[in-house]
Amino acid sequence: MNELRTQLIEAAQTVCGDFALQKDFSAGEVGAAIRTAKGRVYTGICIDLGSGLGFCAEVAAIADMLKHRETEPAVSYAVIRGEQMAKERNYNLVS
Repeated sequence: MNELRTQLIEAAQTVCGDFALQKDFSAGEVGAAIRTAKGRVYTGICIDLGSGLGFCAEVAAIADMLKHRETEPAVSYAVIRGEQMAKERNYNLVS
């Protein structure tokens, strides 16, 4: 695994977590990391709300990037917490 890929996967894993939200709400099951053309790394987590609102981790990472006035993503990775969760959601596992 190359160094950049490792760095981005670790950054995405670091922001994942189990956040205490209301019933039927969840956050942090998926994390994403983006490296920009300038070499900076931005991260985000998914937020799933029972009302149908929410957004994916990649969108959150892009918002983080844009808030810092950068507009050129170069590489991105997203990770999901736990192999079981990935299987339940029918996600492909990459090693």
